[in-house]
Amino acid sequence: MSTSHWVLMATLIGSMAAPAMAAGERGSEADAQILLGKAVAHITKVGTEPALKDFSDKVGAFVDRDLYVLCEDFNGKILAHGGNPTLVGRDTKGSELTSQFIQVASSPSGEGAVNYDWADPVTKKVAKKTTIIKKSGQIFCGVGFFK
Repeated sequence: MSTSHWVLMATLIGSMAAPAMAAGERGSEADAQILLGKAVAHITKVGTEPALKDFSDKVGAFVDRDLYVLCEDFNGKILAHGGNPTLVGRDTKGSELTSQFIQVASSPSGEGAVNYDWADPVTKKVAKKTTIIKKSGQIFCGVGFFK
């Protein structure tokens, strides 16, 4: 997929992924770390399937301002998406970003961060974004934040 296609896809997804907010109402890197830790603990507590359902609730406990939980399997299938639940079930295998997420989740530690450019739903411009990833059993979850 060309860069222009990525930007268009990011713009479309980003426009649906976060409510309108003032610049000061963004989640920070620390907030993203907390939300991801909370998500992984939730999987352990209630089980994978109920947790994935909870993560895809746009008004639930796993969406905080512009932060939300995203989970995928190692084949690139979206299992949960708090920013845009309509993406659940989509196959993203072959996407460069998904490949980077899988590479991080497959590392010995099963966690890390991926830096990339993404359409900022607040400014409507492409901006630097980081998604922190953590493996949980046979899946991985992530929370992204704008820098």
